[in-house]
Parts: sequence; structure tokens; C-alpha cells
Amino acid sequence: GVNLMKNAILSELFDEMADVMEILGEDRFRINSYRKVARIIGDMPTDVEPLLATGQLAKTPGIGKSSLAKIEEFIKTGMITAHGQLLTKIPPKLLELLKVPGMGPKGVKAVYEKLNVTSIAKLKSAIKSGSLATLPGFGDKKAAAITRGIEFLEKSTGRIRLDQALEAAELVKIFLQGLSGIKIIQTAGSLRRWAETIGD
Repeated sequence: GVNLMKNAILSELFDEMADVMEILGEDRFRINSYRKVARIIGDMPTDVEPLLATGQLAKTPGIGKSSLAKIEEFIKTGMITAHGQLLTKIPPKLLELLKVPGMGPKGVKAVYEKLNVTSIAKLKSAIKSGSLATLPGFGDKKAAAITRGIEFLEKSTGRIRLDQALEAAELVKIFLQGLSGIKIIQTAGSLRRWAETIGD
């Protein structure tokens, strides 16, 4: 079978860069081009690495020079420097908010800028206090929908059982070790602390 794990991670990284840039109100054109790259790579039926090696990826419409360089960097090192740099510009838990059904990058930008909401916990407080409903484009109905979104998220994805988390961490570890240049990887957060359910 074809290993599309690299493609999936790359696609995720480009999407996340676009999300952060949208939250920060950066250049629309670059945001859209990152989203396009994420879509192209996510839809590829074959592993991106050989396509890069043969030069085929460089000829793919929608993948420009700077995106190509980022893909190359990821294949070589397992990371994208620009992605890491973007993440330092926002509070660490801000991207969690994108997982809430009903909250897109625009909504996250609004609650972050206007209400200093930087995590799901703070979003809950903003709903309780009624301040979320006062934001333009939100209102009571949307606040109620977001409350349901948070409940849904907490029920479904918030915490997975330890054995599932271990299995997932193991897979990621095997994958990362397969990338050149990465030697030691530690599982992090509550997994290392052997917590019963994992939330980080």
C-alpha cells in the first residue's frame, strides 16, 4: 500500500499555517495559496516524496516556489520552519478553538482580538458571561450553537482512551523515525504521565 502519512501531515501543516495567518489578518493571497497546496497534497493518490525527487511536484499547478521549498524542508527535516514561526505569534491553545464546530478562523480572530479568548476554557467563560453574544456576527443563537459545538467536541474527541493514544503515538513515532534526520522522539504531555485518558 502507498504510505500517505507524509502527505496527510504536510496537508495539515499548510492548512494550519493558513489558519494562523487568517487569525493574524495576514495576506489573503498567501493564505489562499497555502490552502490550495494543502488541498492538492491532501488529494494526491501517491506519496509526495518521489514526486519531489523527480521534479514532477515542481510542475504541479498551484504549487509555487516558496511552497515547494517548504515541502522539501519537511521531507528533509520533518518540519517547516515557517510553520513553527507562525505558531509563536499566537497563544498556544488558540488553535484548539478551530476544532469547535461553528468556529472558523474568522470567528477565532474576532474572539481573540475583541475578547482576548485564547482557549476553549476562555471561550466557555465568554459564553457564560454573555460577552460572546455581543460580538458582531455572533449573537445568542450562534453562542448557543457554539456551546453545543464545545459539548460535542468534549464528548467525541476531547479525551481518548490510553491504549488508543499509545497506539497513535507509536504510529507517529514510527513515521517520524522513518523521516531522515530524526533520531530521538519523546511522547509528550499526559501520555508520558500515563494518565488514564488523554487530553493533550
